[in-house]
Amino acid sequence: MKREPHRFDDENIKKQLKQMPTIEDHQTKDELYRKISPHVSKPASKKKRTWFAPAVATCAVLLLLALILPTVMLNSNQGSAPLNDSADQAESSGEKANESSEETTSEDAQPEGAEESESQQENPSHDSLKKEPDASSQAEDGGEASFSEDAGPQLNSHVVTSSEEGAVQVAFPEPSGQYVVPVTLQSDSDAQKSLIDILNEGVEEYVQPETLGLLEFMLEGFTFSVDESGKTARITAPEGFSSQGSSADVLFVDSVQSMFSSTVVEEVALKDNQGNPLVLGNYGELTSLTVEKEERAAYKIFQANNETPQLLIPIKADYREVSEAIEELKESESQNKIYPSIPEQIAINDINAAEDSVTIQFNDAQDWEANQEILNMVESILMTVKAFGYEEVVFESPGRSQIGPYDLTGSISVPSNPNPID
Repeated sequence: MKREPHRFDDENIKKQLKQMPTIEDHQTKDELYRKISPHVSKPASKKKRTWFAPAVATCAVLLLLALILPTVMLNSNQGSAPLNDSADQAESSGEKANESSEETTSEDAQPEGAEESESQQENPSHDSLKKEPDASSQAEDGGEASFSEDAGPQLNSHVVTSSEEGAVQVAFPEPSGQYVVPVTLQSDSDAQKSLIDILNEGVEEYVQPETLGLLEFMLEGFTFSVDESGKTARITAPEGFSSQGSSADVLFVDSVQSMFSSTVVEEVALKDNQGNPLVLGNYGELTSLTVEKEERAAYKIFQANNETPQLLIPIKADYREVSEAIEELKESESQNKIYPSIPEQIAINDINAAEDSVTIQFNDAQDWEANQEILNMVESILMTVKAFGYEEVVFESPGRSQIGPYDLTGSISVPSNPNPID
């Protein structure tokens, strides 16, 4: 039997609704509120931020441009001619490459003299220091002699030439307490009398050792005098003086030796304030010291820190020959702030000592730069040779013909004193 389709007219719908079972909700209002309140108070989910990733990428691009553009502009300004039109700076990378190629071609086309001028600014040639003034004229004010040319670096000499009179040498211990460092003051009067005057007035009135990275003067408070012949000096200790230990006693004696080594004084008499011999620990009762004119020392480089100047420091040892001391100049005592004065790259082939001079033969394949390191080497060798009683040094096959005030093509007289200061 074929069923008739449902007719969803209003009457039929009402009839069907009345036939539905009765549904009753026994929940209270409070229960219904508790059930629906979490859904009502829950915040609407945030809309996905589709702009975040593009924004980050844009910031990264801007940051890269900020880092790269100054470098590109700097390189462009160092070229042959600056760009006048700001629009030209925004051209493609291919045009920048063409500019670089043109700059290279321009450099290749420069005259030979211009190439040499640029080379001298980076590594000064032999001619750059040939007309430097004599060290004695530069050190008249008591400071380090400085030498400079337009194309070369400023170099500081660490010695006083033998032609200068009135050099007054004093000495201070270095911080490790093993060595003393000689320091030279300048004076226009007689060297011995100037030394005695300075010692009696107080050395630290003239030089502050802490500015040099050195310890205080060992003989502060002592009184000094010299006899009429000038050959004998007298040192009297202050009241209450006593030995401070064997190391301090050695520094005391070394300081006395250093101060009088470059004078005509041959003997130093020592006594306490009562007129008795001076008692110095391991030395016992010390009545006098014979001044050693030849200290047989190797002069290296001392520098306490980057704030203090470089100084030549004599390292005494049982050297049998001057060649042994010169070889010692290659060794370091960095724990004591003492450094080699001959650079590693410098090769010495032979050392020959004659009656009054020492000849040092270098590897003729080497080139020396006109810098402070090479000047330090030359002057440390000169002072080391002087410490063995020689008067001249000949540098054979040096890596350049001139360094500072020194003509390396002939013999060089040894200096008189180390470490001139202001």
